[in-house]
Amino acid sequence: PEVDTGFWECAEGQFRRAVDTGEVMYILEGSGSFMPDSDEEPTIEFKAGDTLFFPPFTRGVWDIREKVRKLYVMV
Repeated sequence: PEVDTGFWECAEGQFRRAVDTGEVMYILEGSGSFMPDSDEEPTIEFKAGDTLFFPPFTRGVWDIREKVRKLYVMV
């Protein structure tokens, strides 16, 4: 499988996640939440120091409250 790594930054605001690959991320700075489209999954609150995992085709809305910078690994 192909692996992609890097850093990602985002200013405050809301937008949809449209990534087809699985992703592990470590939040370096900032805070916000991720609201999955599935009613069966809870909203994920995150802040600097948190590690998150999204399976492939995870869809939902990012709500960035403080500028976020993260390290990611996509597989």
